[in-house]
Amino acid sequence: MLININLNFSLNIDNCNFSSITTVIKNILSKLISDIFYQIILIFVEKEMKKTKKSFCCDCGNSKNFIYKTKGSIARVTKIKSIFGTLEIPQIQLKCKCCGKKIYITRTILEIEKYKRYPNIIKRLLAFLGAVTTYRVGEKIVDSFNMLNTNKSAIIRSVKEVSKTINFSIDKNEIETGQVDGTGIPIRGGNKRGLELKVLMQNMSNGKMRIAGLDLSEYKNWEKMAKQINDDNLLICCDGDKELINKLESQFNICLWHLPHLTKYYLWESEVKRDSYLYKNVMSKIYDICEIDSLETDYNRLYSKKVELISDFINQFRGIKEIEKIGNYLNKYKYNLFHFLKYSNLDKTTSKVERSMRTINNRIDIGGSWSRDGALSLLKIRLAHYYNNWVP
Repeated sequence: MLININLNFSLNIDNCNFSSITTVIKNILSKLISDIFYQIILIFVEKEMKKTKKSFCCDCGNSKNFIYKTKGSIARVTKIKSIFGTLEIPQIQLKCKCCGKKIYITRTILEIEKYKRYPNIIKRLLAFLGAVTTYRVGEKIVDSFNMLNTNKSAIIRSVKEVSKTINFSIDKNEIETGQVDGTGIPIRGGNKRGLELKVLMQNMSNGKMRIAGLDLSEYKNWEKMAKQINDDNLLICCDGDKELINKLESQFNICLWHLPHLTKYYLWESEVKRDSYLYKNVMSKIYDICEIDSLETDYNRLYSKKVELISDFINQFRGIKEIEKIGNYLNKYKYNLFHFLKYSNLDKTTSKVERSMRTINNRIDIGGSWSRDGALSLLKIRLAHYYNNWVP
């Protein structure tokens, strides 16, 4: 529909420099936009009034017979927050010819809930600001551009409301492989370590990754994440957390990057000195196991070679008490270290999901301690924006 808008505004301006003109326009912008909104709304209301059956109805059930009560009352205005400031739109009031009840139609035409000043698009914008920067900085950004007369509380409420509309799941149209990992979140009222945020990411055909699952729960509590992975039969690469892999029913690959670190931990736990021959010998063997020859094209041959190296490692250090734990670990999961050689889309490390932890911590570390709902709501929006193409 083509709509012609007629505006009549007087400007009091002394200088013709850019700053002066900008200031004057900023001062009248909300009034200007309010007038435009009113003219557009009035056209659509008049179009609606010509219909036999209206798209709205009175509480008595009447949706046909209405008359104008006020057609743009200046005394009563509808206040709505927008990116141009607070709009004050003259009220358009109808009267039901059946029961005589008066109906304010402005919010109905704009598809805004009763008694709400923030439209959904503004809530999404505020939630986006709260997710990508701190609440205090978000408030300053809004104020500096003279967009909204708002505060931190409005941004926090928007984050919580908008996050409820975001859900993560595995996309069956994409590659059914992924990565999973967790990171600590400082939650008020919990134990010293807080809670752990478990992140499940799915590989996409364009080479990128998307968030497929999110869970904020106690450390070692992988029940919800493991159930999602099992239900969708997703092939994943993980860091080898026993609490997770013991619950997995499908195939999984243990990150090769974590194996040397796990070995160092077991050696430290067994009090093996870093400068000892045993320490250096064990670590050199582990690095040989983890090294992948990029020029090797026969993956079956490479797979067999790696499994053989693990068997040699176990046999070489059998009976040595300090190496018992890492030997048992390798013996149990030796086939899970190189599944990526059999499944072309399965990752050999968790590097990509580890990168998402930086995206999480860059925001969480600023805020100190969080409530569980507050942290999860914010991170759902933040991760959906950076990885799932969510935009306000």
